[in-house]
Amino acid sequence: MTLIFIGIPLVLIWMIHKFLKKKTTKRTSIIITSFLFLIFSYFLFRDFYPTNNFYLNDYKEKTNLQLPNSAKLIEKKGSNSIFNFGDYNISYTIELAENDFDLTHKELQDKGFKENKMYLETPENEFLLSQFQDTRIEKILVKDYGFKNYEILFMDNNKTIICNSNKW
Repeated sequence: MTLIFIGIPLVLIWMIHKFLKKKTTKRTSIIITSFLFLIFSYFLFRDFYPTNNFYLNDYKEKTNLQLPNSAKLIEKKGSNSIFNFGDYNISYTIELAENDFDLTHKELQDKGFKENKMYLETPENEFLLSQFQDTRIEKILVKDYGFKNYEILFMDNNKTIICNSNKW
């Protein structure tokens, strides 16, 4: 997989460099291929180390709701990379104000999320749950999108939710 997702683009950049070196000046070919390499490196880095906006946008995409202003992304964990061929599993913890906690639960139910007794026990979810030794899961809301699943664990401290998004 490394050959496909890293090796082939690097070989293509090298080939473009060789081609440009013959057709343009050496300096121009170095500038253009350096720019291509930087773009490739940026996307590769973003794939392995997603920004906080990636997680916040995931919530918005899956729920069709905006997080309240009090929302703070506390922790995140995921297996989301080009090596998974589109499959991913990400979990993230969001802390809300108490009044937003209950409001968020109601809004999600209005959007079709269903109460559930069980959650998907992924390494990402378990890691985040281990961060809350003195807190338990109070409610679980789930929405199934076919090959995608999205669940939100509401903790009994009335301020923390753990979102788990996965696709197979």
